[in-house]
Amino acid sequence: MKTLFKKLKLLVFFIKELVLANVQVALWVFKDKSLMKPAIIKMPLKAKTDLQITVLTSLITLTPGTLSLEVSHDKKFLWFHCLHTEDIPGTLISVQQGFEAMIMEAFP
Repeated sequence: MKTLFKKLKLLVFFIKELVLANVQVALWVFKDKSLMKPAIIKMPLKAKTDLQITVLTSLITLTPGTLSLEVSHDKKFLWFHCLHTEDIPGTLISVQQGFEAMIMEAFP
């Protein structure tokens, strides 16, 4: 029952992030595109199981403005692309403390 609650919590968090990201991307489309700061971010993975990593990469890819690119063969790193980020360390922490932490709790 506890895991079900954590999965529902992850779902609600993802839906919130999905809505916010859609609004952000829509605003970027109407702004000067030269102001965008795309980046490829290398993130150390705390997620260890194939399921955790698959869910993480899927949620990143499903969120507008981000795209999972590659997981290292040893499953220690994930590379993902951000359409716009002014704060790479902040983006990295946000993904680690948001999606990754919640996924590890929901899928132990």
